[in-house]
Formats: sequence, structure tokens, C-alpha cells
Amino acid sequence: MTIKIFLKAMIEKVQQNDLFNIGAMLAYYLLFSIFPFLIFLLNIVGLIAAEYQQDILELLQVLPKNVVEIINPILTSMIHSSSGTLLSVSLLVALWAGSKGIIKLMGEVSRAFGSTKPHSFLVTRALGLLFTLALSAMMVVLVSANVFGDIIYHYVVSLVGEKELLVEVFHLLRGIVPFLVMVIIFALLYRFSPSADVKRKITIIDMLPGALFTSVSWVVITNAFSFYVNNFGRYDATYGSLGGIIVLLLWLYLSSIVMVLGAYVSSVYVDLKEQDKLEIK
Repeated sequence: MTIKIFLKAMIEKVQQNDLFNIGAMLAYYLLFSIFPFLIFLLNIVGLIAAEYQQDILELLQVLPKNVVEIINPILTSMIHSSSGTLLSVSLLVALWAGSKGIIKLMGEVSRAFGSTKPHSFLVTRALGLLFTLALSAMMVVLVSANVFGDIIYHYVVSLVGEKELLVEVFHLLRGIVPFLVMVIIFALLYRFSPSADVKRKITIIDMLPGALFTSVSWVVITNAFSFYVNNFGRYDATYGSLGGIIVLLLWLYLSSIVMVLGAYVSSVYVDLKEQDKLEIK
């Protein structure tokens, strides 16, 4: 596959599907799901190991400081009012709100692969809830790799003793495992979103290029956007107290575009392979 052919097909796909309006729509739904999800996550951690809730808040520092200033006070207050009832309510709200965004994302992924007939209502809802839980599990893995990594490490050391190789392997796995989980979940999302009317046969392997693109791009964009806002952006001066909301929406917008672009990458990959134009060079 030459880069020129691939890029040309990608540009055509973006133009045909109005990517930027799609990103705005998905950002709207994600905005309503992010707070219930974070509250639920903190409640879960609170039930398992309450002393590590603050560590999760510190992990949010990867986000732009304007966003952290909005999220931190809300989540901090929720930490001190965690309860079984709140956990149940936040779970239901997170599943409902989160699944709405995921269902919309599934629809755009399905369209990227040329699917015109949607899943049935029950299948759509079931897949939406399933992938919402899967993405939640992904976030738990991303968080636990840092929050609970030291606990796991010290437990292993108590069994086999502290060895230099063990330290190197541990730090390597703590970075690789969460990333692999992210790639697998996005690959599954891209694979099962299109309905049965898609004539071509798509496999998990076909979805890996898009899943890799999404995972790498999301990490890069999140860190780059955070660096830009924290060092060069003047959203507070321009929008005043609304600056944090504007930054949060921009981050969700960019994240949405990346997820949809990942579906386009796999779709183009499959298209070119079917047309016998795919030659790895």
C-alpha cells in the first residue's frame, strides 16, 4: 500500500462523512457521561482501597489545568460522600449517559464500513452497554496500572525477592499492558459496530490498524493539547470562568475525532485490501 493511495482514500472518506460535525455531536454526548463515570470510578476505588482515591485525582493532571479545576472540586466532594446508594445511582447514570455516546459512535463506525442497515434496537442497546462497560474497564486498567502498580510490585517482591530484572520487567509491563488493553477494546468496538449487511468479511486483525491509530493518537493529542493549553492557551482571559468548560469541550471534540478517524483507517485498509491494491512496502 503506497502512502499516496491510502491518504487519498482517507481524505475521500473524511469528506464523505462530515467528520468534524460528527466529532461535535459525539463530544456533546461524552460531556454528559464523563462526570457520572468518574464519580462511579471513585466510588469503586473507595470500596476497594479508599486511600488511593487521591492518587486517581492526581492522575487527572495529564488533562489541561482548566479542565482539572472543574473536575477536581466535584470529585473531591464526592469522595467524602461515597455510599452504596450513590454508587448504584452513579452506575446507572454512567451506563445510560455513556451508552448514548457509544451508540452514536457505533453508528458512525458502522457508516464508515458502508453499513446501511443498523442492528436491532435490543442488539444496539446491548452492544452500547457492553462497550460502555469495556471502556470503563479500560479506564480502570489505565488507572490501576499506576495506582495499584506499587502494591502488586511489593507483593511480588515479597514472594521472589527484589531483583533488577524484575524491576525492569515490571515497569515495562506497567506501560505496555494498559496500552494493549486500549488497542484490543477499540479493535473490538470497530469490529462489532457494523451490522450484518456489510458484505465484506472484516476481522479483528483488520481492525488493528485503526485501533493502534486511535490509541497512539489519543495519548499524543491529550498530552500535546494539555501542554499547549497549560503553557500557551489563554482561554481564561478570553472566556473568563467559562474557559474550563471550553477547554473540556475541545478535548472531548478532539478525542471524538480521533476515535472516528480510527474507524476510517481500518475501513480504508479493508477497502484497499479487497481491491487488491494493498501491498506492504
